[in-house]
Amino acid sequence: MTKLGHGAAYAPSVRQFIMAKPCKYEIVGYSIIAFGIFFNEFTIKYILKWGARFNSPLKIFLLIIFQLIIISIGIFIIRDKKEAIIKLITISLSTIVILLFLELILSLKIFNNLSSENPIWIPAKYKNISAEFNRIHKENSKNNEHGFNDVNHTKLKKNNSTFRIAILGDSFVWGAGIPDSIIWTNKLAKIFKEKGLDCEILSWGKNSWSTLDEYNFMIKEGSKYKYDFLIYAFVVNDPVMDSSLPEDLIFLDGFISKYFLYPMSLVIPNDISFFTAIINNITSIYFDLGYMKWINKIYSNDNLIKYSTLIGKIKNYCDTNNIKLCFVMTPENHGVQLKTYFDKIIPILNEHYVPYLNLYPNVSIELGDYPNRALWANPADGHPGNLVTELYAKYVFEYLNKELPNQALKLTE
Repeated sequence: MTKLGHGAAYAPSVRQFIMAKPCKYEIVGYSIIAFGIFFNEFTIKYILKWGARFNSPLKIFLLIIFQLIIISIGIFIIRDKKEAIIKLITISLSTIVILLFLELILSLKIFNNLSSENPIWIPAKYKNISAEFNRIHKENSKNNEHGFNDVNHTKLKKNNSTFRIAILGDSFVWGAGIPDSIIWTNKLAKIFKEKGLDCEILSWGKNSWSTLDEYNFMIKEGSKYKYDFLIYAFVVNDPVMDSSLPEDLIFLDGFISKYFLYPMSLVIPNDISFFTAIINNITSIYFDLGYMKWINKIYSNDNLIKYSTLIGKIKNYCDTNNIKLCFVMTPENHGVQLKTYFDKIIPILNEHYVPYLNLYPNVSIELGDYPNRALWANPADGHPGNLVTELYAKYVFEYLNKELPNQALKLTE
């Protein structure tokens, strides 16, 4: 009877547990747990049509940690119910107050970092300046059949007496962080015009293009155009041969930035800029992330051997098609490390008898008294600014004036 009585007492409690309606706290808790479970790599990629990148173990690990935190919050709410909600609200409000206070501190002039050549972080208002220039360029690029920040050019010359120069490049030619008037290819065209010389510049540049990308465009699309001279505007990160890009844990167009940080940046822009920079700097120290680790891979012996083969193909193509060629080496500033990288490329150019114009000595001599930060495109962008692009245009013009086969373009001394 005792066992039967115990069983009879136990059975209703099970039925009561099963039949009992969950309280509102339990609904919230289980909903949060479900979100934590389904907020995984596969779901994110599916929702974003496989546009999200989880290409490092660190990112996958951090996503799992985030999932565990979300699930733990759900369990906490189910267990402590109202007390858990009160604690979470208190923590949230305290965090908001701290972030607003930090936003105020970071907005002060003493934290603008303008005097630093290697700023730890960049205030949001300066990033907005750079973003606005780039937004305008992107809009302009939509009107170009190849996506360049340039007018559309006819395949053939409109006038046979016009001298055409095609310039292949990346963001330096596209104009990252600067207005169109400061882009060096536009300045070069302006010099020709001021000298009364009939010259048309085909400004073929895209953000993140490598020499390999430029070569592929040259043989597929550039070959359809008639031009008299070809310039490869070489930038220090151009020798990448595997289409890779520098990886940060948090990057501009990434999932975290778009769907989490951007909405928050509308309220606390400096906080987001500050913490993003700190996180990226720390992770680049301990993991295979960051620009410098990427650039060092580019200049490894194995990669430079592949790059040498590419340079050989470019020279062979130009010789076969009777195209006059020059590599113009464009450093963004006078940093000594840039010279080190350029010095590894020059022997490759010499090996394949590729003419080149190394502008590092010119930048170093003429602009060496300027802090490198003063040579930036703007306070938030390390691309070449007005002083540097002015120098590019000046010396490229001098080089071309000596090398152009059409003597009619020679200047009268």
